[in-house]
Formats: sequence, structure tokens, C-alpha cells
Amino acid sequence: MTLGPSPAFGHAGGATDAGDLSLGAGPVDWIVLPTFGYESDLGVGVGAFANVALLDPDVQPYRVRLTGQAFFHLLPAPGGGLEVPFQNHYLLVDAPGLVGGRLRLTLDLRFRREVTAGYYGLGNASVDERPWSEFDEDAQRELWIAARRFHQYDRTYPALRLAGRLELVRHLELFSSIGVTGSWTDVYADSRLAQDTAENAPESVRRSIVGLTPHALVDGLVGLVWDSRDDEFEPSRGGFHDVSVRHGGGLGERFGYVGFGLTARGYVSTWDGALTLAARGRVDLLVGNPPLYELTAVGGVRGDRWATGGGTSLRGIPLQRYHGKIKLIGNLEARLGVARARVLGRPARLSVLGFVDAGRFFADWRPQPELDGRGLGLKVGLGGGLRLRFGSSVVVRADVAVSADGWGGYLDVGQVF
Repeated sequence: MTLGPSPAFGHAGGATDAGDLSLGAGPVDWIVLPTFGYESDLGVGVGAFANVALLDPDVQPYRVRLTGQAFFHLLPAPGGGLEVPFQNHYLLVDAPGLVGGRLRLTLDLRFRREVTAGYYGLGNASVDERPWSEFDEDAQRELWIAARRFHQYDRTYPALRLAGRLELVRHLELFSSIGVTGSWTDVYADSRLAQDTAENAPESVRRSIVGLTPHALVDGLVGLVWDSRDDEFEPSRGGFHDVSVRHGGGLGERFGYVGFGLTARGYVSTWDGALTLAARGRVDLLVGNPPLYELTAVGGVRGDRWATGGGTSLRGIPLQRYHGKIKLIGNLEARLGVARARVLGRPARLSVLGFVDAGRFFADWRPQPELDGRGLGLKVGLGGGLRLRFGSSVVVRADVAVSADGWGGYLDVGQVF
């Protein structure tokens, strides 16, 4: 469960974190702004953001906030023109000042569609076959379009989720959420997913792929979070760790699973605060029969639907590149502040950073070297980027990364972790 970024820059449709969106000192703050972003797998993102906050001097940052966004990514379509590979629209109600400020509740209504959801096969040894490299736009159009869709499928999933965080003692919170998500999937003909679900596919692969027929996922999560960071938006000291368990089941298609998640984030500052070393480690384990889309997701207080590739997990590796019940992910960043200024009367800070992202995935709990390979098998992304902090709660990030799977470019709001 995640809560919205500053509206001054918007975001690229991914997960975001809570922030104070107030722009004035009146009893009601409101704003409507355009938003934009970029992710190399999805193209340029454009949309509109609206926010209304009821202010109260006794409750920080506000008593209640209503936020809405319509957001679309645009890419060249395989048949010509433009397509919308991903859209993310939401309406969010956030009430942080309940039970004397100890309880925060959030209600999130969301509609998403991924026309280019990724599937390359199960396990760490899945291969990007890229059959479209054999064709060009002068080839038979139907063949070229089918080739472009080989590692893709289409999924539409509206969702409603209620989440809460309750302070137990200083730095320690209990968090929980419950939600229902509809799911409609279109498997492209002759795609890798169509091959892996055909009757002649290996039984171990075919029976591991569930959640493709229309259904509703009902799921819940509960966990603990320890937050000792010195700053929520650009931490330089402290830690932010969470452990959680989640459970989900299907209505309309019968399946069920349990997930266990552990994420540790640590921050150390040197050179009088100019250099920050930041690290994140993630372990996510699934048992039972999770739907296909859960095989690329991790749970926790800041869950990620795209945890096996992309700008919030393994930069330089394509979105949803790896699918598995066991996910081990690590990130290391070195952030160096290089300039300070005042922009529009607010303090601004520019930083540069280098990073290494790495992951290892397993299709299932039993050894399957034909799917997972042998040996260490780490998937690594290397890169660098810029961070611009504007005011107290806005951080804009721009990253570029390379990996054995290709490269990625990303423009978004908020630190990756």
C-alpha cells in the first residue's frame, strides 16, 4: 500500500510514498496540475493530478486529504501510431490524525491496465528470445505485431484497498491492509505465455501459471515497521525495516497463497552529510498457488508490483523480467550532494549517485535447474543518476542503468528507497 507524491512533478504510474501536499495556510488547500514521467519500458507518461486537503493546526500534515490522478504512458505501437502500454488512475482518501495522531487510515480506489505486461517464462534462467529482431516494418504486418507481443500479455485490474498504520511505541508501527482486485487477462496468440499454458507445455510450468481467467483477488496483509530515519524523503541516517505476512485467494478462479516479506533499509552519512550510503535488502517468499502477477511482486509496507525489473527494483532490467515464488533482491546507492540553491524561494539540493542492483529468483521451492539455472545466477544492473530535492518533501529522480538484459532510463518522483 503506497500513498501519493508531491503534485509538483507527478510520477510515472508506479508506487509512491506519503507527503505533505499543502501549498498554503488556509483551512482548505487544493491544486490541479499536469503530471509527467518516463520509464524506458513504458515510454513517456502524461496525466493530471488533483488534490484537496483539509488543514488542521492540531494534525500534521493535514486532517484529511482527497487525491486523484489520471495517468497514461505512450509508446509507438507495433502496428503503427501510438499505444497506451500502461494506465494508472486513482482516487485516494488519506486520514493521518486518528486516535490522537497514532492511527493513519487510507482508502485507495484504483484502475490499471497493462497492455504490455511482461512474461519471459518462469525462473531465473528464463530467456529473452526477442523473435521480433527477425522482422522489420516492411515484413508482413501481422507477423511483426505478433513478434513484438511474444513476451507480453494484456491485463486490466481495478482495485479497492483499505490500509492502516498504528504507532505502538516510538519508531515501531503495526501496519495492515485488505483489498479486492478484479483481473481480466488477454493472452496474445503465439506468445510465450500462450506456449507455456498450452496442453503440450511441461506440466511443472503449466500448473504453476494460474490467475489468467477473469477473477477477483481478495487479499490481506499485516506486519511491523521500524522507522528511525532522520528524514522521510531523503534520509541520511537511520533505518526503515518491515516484516509482513500476506494471504490471498481467488473468486471466480480458485487459487490461494501465503506470502512472507522482509525488507531492510539502512542509511549512513559521511563527509559532514555530503555523502550518503544507502542499502536495501528484500526477501519475498510465496507458498501455495499464487496468480501469475504475484510472481513479480513483493509485499510489505511499500509493496512493489514490479519487483523483478524496472525503475523501482532492478534498474536496467526490463519490467516483470523474472517470475518466481522466491525473490532475493539487493540495492546499494552512493548519493553525493553537489550543489545547493534557492528556487522560487525554497531550498533546493542537487545530488549525483551511483548504484548497483542485484537479484536472484527461483520459480518454486523444489530445485528446477532447467528453469532457475545453476550457480550464483545473479541478475545485476549498474548505473547512475541525479536527485533534485525541492523544498521539504519533493525529490525528483532521473536514473540510467545497464544490465545483461539491456538498459533502462527512468524519470520519477521520490527515492527508490
